[in-house]
Amino acid sequence: MRSRPWRQRNERLVLWPVIVAGLSLLAYACISFRGLDPYHYGCIVLLASAASGFTISMPGISGSLTANFLFILYSLVAFSWSETVVMASFLSLMQSLAMIASGRRWSKVRWEQIVFNVALAGLSSSVAYAAAELSVFHGAYFESSVRLFAGAIALFISNNLPAAFMIARQDRKRFRQVWRECFMWAMPYYILGAAASGLGLVAKDHVGWQTALMIVPILYLVYRSYRLYLAQIADEKKHVSDMASLHMRTIEALALAIEAKDSNSHEHLHRVQVYATGIADQIGLPPDEISAVRAAALLHDIGKLAVPEHIISKRGTLTAEELERVKIHPVIGAEILERVRFPYPVEPIVRWHHERWDGHGYPDGLAAERIPIGARILSVVDEFDSLAARFQNAASERPFDDAMSEIAKQSGKAFDPRIVEVLRVTYRDLERQTLETANGRSRLPDDIGANSPGAEAAPAAGYANETGIPGLRPEATAATSPSDFLHSIASARQEVHTLFELAQDLGNSLSIEETLSVLTCRMQGIVPHDCLVIYLVSQNRLTARHCAGRARPRWLGTSMEIGAGLSGWVAENRKPILNGNPAVEPGYSHSDPVLLRSALSVPLEGVSGNVMGVMTLYSTAKDAFSRDHLRILLAASSKVALSVENALKFLDAENSATTDYLTKLPNARSLYHHLDQQLQLCGRNDMTCTVLVCDLDGFKQVNDRFGHLEGNNVLRVVSTGMREVCRVFDYVARMGGDEFVVVLPGMRPADVERKCEELARIAVDAGFQITGERVLAMSVGAATFPDDGNDRESLLQVADSRMYAQKKVNKQRLAEQTVAKNN
Repeated sequence: MRSRPWRQRNERLVLWPVIVAGLSLLAYACISFRGLDPYHYGCIVLLASAASGFTISMPGISGSLTANFLFILYSLVAFSWSETVVMASFLSLMQSLAMIASGRRWSKVRWEQIVFNVALAGLSSSVAYAAAELSVFHGAYFESSVRLFAGAIALFISNNLPAAFMIARQDRKRFRQVWRECFMWAMPYYILGAAASGLGLVAKDHVGWQTALMIVPILYLVYRSYRLYLAQIADEKKHVSDMASLHMRTIEALALAIEAKDSNSHEHLHRVQVYATGIADQIGLPPDEISAVRAAALLHDIGKLAVPEHIISKRGTLTAEELERVKIHPVIGAEILERVRFPYPVEPIVRWHHERWDGHGYPDGLAAERIPIGARILSVVDEFDSLAARFQNAASERPFDDAMSEIAKQSGKAFDPRIVEVLRVTYRDLERQTLETANGRSRLPDDIGANSPGAEAAPAAGYANETGIPGLRPEATAATSPSDFLHSIASARQEVHTLFELAQDLGNSLSIEETLSVLTCRMQGIVPHDCLVIYLVSQNRLTARHCAGRARPRWLGTSMEIGAGLSGWVAENRKPILNGNPAVEPGYSHSDPVLLRSALSVPLEGVSGNVMGVMTLYSTAKDAFSRDHLRILLAASSKVALSVENALKFLDAENSATTDYLTKLPNARSLYHHLDQQLQLCGRNDMTCTVLVCDLDGFKQVNDRFGHLEGNNVLRVVSTGMREVCRVFDYVARMGGDEFVVVLPGMRPADVERKCEELARIAVDAGFQITGERVLAMSVGAATFPDDGNDRESLLQVADSRMYAQKKVNKQRLAEQTVAKNN
């Protein structure tokens, strides 16, 4: 694009020669002015001045033509050269002043334009007069006719060529375009004007010019009818234009509504439309095809309505099956738009905008020139914008330059080389145009639409009130006005997608800790907060099972009764609280460094309908949560409750598989697994490991005499005592029945003997505690790694045999004690 100083120099090359020549001719005409019939001349000048406001124009064509040229053509034959030049210059001056008086301010007028117009009128009328004089043809009528037609052509060329050049320079357009659009249409009117002037001259010669003036009212009526006809055509054309504009705006609104998946969709559509339309104009496409490109740029992805949302929003690479599903969207889009019946070819552009120049695209594998030019343009622009967005997200310093480099690499492969070259030359200007035309277009927020400040202040205690929504005053229940339709649509679609991802992630694990960790990570992106606590119900109390956020230490391990505090109230009443007061929670302290000022709490109800927990979000901001936050959290709470309930059931099942239900000690399965690991560890560290196999003596007698319930109580007391006398890293397990196993890593032999004595006393004391009699004892057999064996089976076998040997001794002693007692 050429610089402004260059254009100014070119303007002066035409401006000043025309001004100098025209004013010189006008000055000479004024000096040599001679009037053969001043009365006739004056009437014509006055009539021409009055008619200078009458313009001739054509609908849809730039520029207009005043009636002055008719009188100038008339004067070429009726008056002298000086009279013609003075009349033409005077009429041009009057017309310029009339334009100023019609609305333009004097301060904004460029006086050189007025001088140029006056000088150009003098110059062009002189050229026309000279052409008329040089084309003299002998004969009364033919001479005047030839002079008029020659003068008309000369006047048309000499008057319009400099004006066209000046307009082209000022408006930065090509001269040929300005000449064709603004001036060429007037050529037939000059010819008709010459014929009309000839008729006027004939009337003057036969009936006198005074009588000929009587035809002026008739001409005015014809002109007035012509203007009314043009006005009607202009109104109809304006109506058609308004309908077309309304059609395009409707298309744009629907396209934005369809594409409003995220905050960048509408910006993507706008940029693609500006780029595609600009390239189509640069390569000289007809207006209909440019309109088709403009509409297709908005609607090119409308077929994605047939593609599942989870595929469109998927992160990462699509599978082959998902990619095949995506590839149907151009065909679906074309079929949808076929029903619209556009007046220009939109459907082919949409159908084939994913075709490649080398023929490896989809859906039909078209190649090279077989792909419609509009589709080739859209293909390049769509990929360019996608690459620019990708580089921008990757924090590239020059995303558009990098995108252009990638597009250039695919020139002749994926894209039409000619279109790529046009884009390379113009993409900076097109991006500047995109930014200029994007002013005032709304941007979507980065959240999912749940951050609107819709909630009023919560009551001090944060409990229920007359609105039915705890934590809200009655006036807060009025609906808040939405920001804009794109925001609402994007929020709805992103909300669905977010909840879908949450449910999918929660279902990927059965571990309660992992489930709660995933929940806290996901929830931060759904509802902003400073601290999140998951309370679970256990024995009519709420216990903080999982905490995350800035105030995590405050709530970790917190326990409260159902009904106590904000979260306890939610659990008891099964109602949420919005913007409640965290200060009512048990254990809250105002001296904490993180001051929490609002809370959002919802109950977690299981499949059975029972409240299994409460999810509470805390924030340091006052009234931080809105009704949208509450709605989203309620929608997610059922999925969260189901996942937590499944994780708890899985935990119970897992504990049942490795834990004895009666004594809560590890069972045999858990023992085998632990003992194998412990032996490996001791072997690596060159340590001893003692295994004790313990069996209760006289336990059958307890069951027979006192019942199985008392026997179960004995087992519970024994297991509790065994855990108490063992070290933290020792391992106590129930093998089954009345048999227990204790694993003692690194214990010295003397300590092992004392431990066996302690265990034996526990059994005697437990029996006496439950039955009131000394009917119970314990046999203990010990085996040590590595002296008595190197694996689990050998150690248990040795310890078991020693336990049975001890059992015989104990049985004999019990028998002797019984005999002695009876005697």
